[in-house]
Amino acid sequence: PKIVSVIPVENGQEGYAPNVVVQMNFDKALNPLSADGMVRSGEGFQNIEVAASPIEGQGASRPDGQFTLTNRLRTVEFLTNMSCGVNTCGRQVFCLPFSSNIGVRIKAATLGQVPPQARMVSGPSPFDGIVDYTGNSFDGNADGIATGPGTDDFSWRFQTTDRPNLQPPRISAVRPGIRASNVAVDVHVQSDFDSALQASTVSSDTVRLRTNEP
Repeated sequence: PKIVSVIPVENGQEGYAPNVVVQMNFDKALNPLSADGMVRSGEGFQNIEVAASPIEGQGASRPDGQFTLTNRLRTVEFLTNMSCGVNTCGRQVFCLPFSSNIGVRIKAATLGQVPPQARMVSGPSPFDGIVDYTGNSFDGNADGIATGPGTDDFSWRFQTTDRPNLQPPRISAVRPGIRASNVAVDVHVQSDFDSALQASTVSSDTVRLRTNEP
């Protein structure tokens, strides 16, 4: 498995709102046992590490929170458990540490005797890094060869500001258009939003297609 995109992107000195959700998108389905877990008091899930250090200060820490595998097992999202306000929809929002440098590292798994298959280990996860649904270790440098921890780890950094974004996302366009008629039956129904969505909130429970048929 390889990385396709990440949110937020590395941004130099321009900060993101601290309630931004860390999102990692992969090119294939991942094994949930390697990519889903919780961090409490800096312990627990280790295959992806999110670390925060004050922009003006010293010392790094791992914020507590949940890594959730979603989007047909192709997207991992990290959401902290530190409440930092309520948005205009009345929904509670959760934040990374304010005014901090945030580093994210996705770990490749130790290889077994038949690469790119990963070796199973003891611990909170049967793998010590990210693997796909068939047990192949993460290819972080995207060279087509799984080489295990270190070379195939993937890291990036960004900064947070001291002010959460409490504005909810809005739909900016839909296709087919409202009250469109004579639409082909194989058309893709699409909605454009004015900001990136938390993938784990988009499901058949929150988006529904209804018809006027019996």
